[in-house]
Amino acid sequence: MAEMKSHRYLPSFNGDPYARKVDEPLSKTATAENGGVLTVPTIFDIKENDHQCPLVQEVFQSFVNPPPTAETITCELYQPDGTKRTRRLSERMRKLPSEILYDARGLELFERITELEDEYYLTRCEREILRTQMPDIAKYVTDGASIVELGCGSLSKTATFLKHVREAGRRDVRFFALDIEKSFLEASLKDLMEDEQKQDVPAENRIEYAGIYGSYTDALSSFLKDIIGQKVLLWLGSSIGNFSRADSNALVGRFQKELMKEGDVFFIGMDKRKDPATVARAYNDAGGVTSEFGLNGLDHLCRMMGNSDMDRMSFDYFAGYNDVEGRHEAYYRSNVAQTVSVPRSTGGFEKVDLEKDELIRYEFSVKYSMEEIQELASSTGLVLERTWTDAQDMYNFCMFRKPFSNGPQ
Repeated sequence: MAEMKSHRYLPSFNGDPYARKVDEPLSKTATAENGGVLTVPTIFDIKENDHQCPLVQEVFQSFVNPPPTAETITCELYQPDGTKRTRRLSERMRKLPSEILYDARGLELFERITELEDEYYLTRCEREILRTQMPDIAKYVTDGASIVELGCGSLSKTATFLKHVREAGRRDVRFFALDIEKSFLEASLKDLMEDEQKQDVPAENRIEYAGIYGSYTDALSSFLKDIIGQKVLLWLGSSIGNFSRADSNALVGRFQKELMKEGDVFFIGMDKRKDPATVARAYNDAGGVTSEFGLNGLDHLCRMMGNSDMDRMSFDYFAGYNDVEGRHEAYYRSNVAQTVSVPRSTGGFEKVDLEKDELIRYEFSVKYSMEEIQELASSTGLVLERTWTDAQDMYNFCMFRKPFSNGPQ
């Protein structure tokens, strides 16, 4: 008797038009200029609103009227050469959201950063883990799994992950890439699909691909929460480090409660605490790509706010590793006393006076000890089931599972 193929569904939420049987293809075909047939990914737009609107509101709240600074005002930040630089915060530290870094040019600059293997070790280490240990990692992905990558970037490491899932003989696997930059999402998915098409992959082991245009928050209320079958969340690149420990605990906790079912797994790449100078070099490359990446965020912010008086020439890149907190910190330093304009949500602009040498934080890169990884698991309702590391023991690739209520299965 022929094997019966069960149907899983992507149910509708509020009558969503993307509801479909998963047997229906996620990709579609188009005609190329030369008359050939191209397979192109479907992009699901799950944005609940224009991302720029809440982002502008966040800028106003954290930049114009920041709360009193809750952390240590003065500390020492390690530099690439092992020396220390004093960091002094304002009594009310201004902040900018790290999302301003990721316009199209910012994504391109970040890809250049990941290629700086002598300095930016994170990508090198994670690639090594995926290249050498993926056969073991792939054992935890089942037939019919839906793999959801959170913040996909170029998908270069993802290609290695999916290659080993195919080689493990998994069938009926679907891959969803989530990102807030639509053009980059489409281009990266297209490259990933073309890479698979060039390989001699048996039909039953081919993966179906789709993009999801939206944010982490959008994903929590999307069709993803209703997918039937194993769900595999994939968060690469130590992106969890862009959040404070409290915020990352809250976000992972929401993923566990709102997206994951019992038995689902969550793979997270997590950079380890290590020699301070090594960390500092990763974010202070000699060629200045990282500083340009940061300053490009100001250019993006000016375009988004509709004004141009936050001139990047009036700011410097100020950064270093805080060994006490276990995090790299990145700031814009106002190199002159200046007045800048920030849009109000009700219209018009608010004038903000910046002091010379005032620091404006825009990014964290938090590092994790094994104890802190265990704390993350216990505080979010997950179980740390497996951890893989690179040959130099610099980086962890962790697998968390949502436990079964009646014990292990």
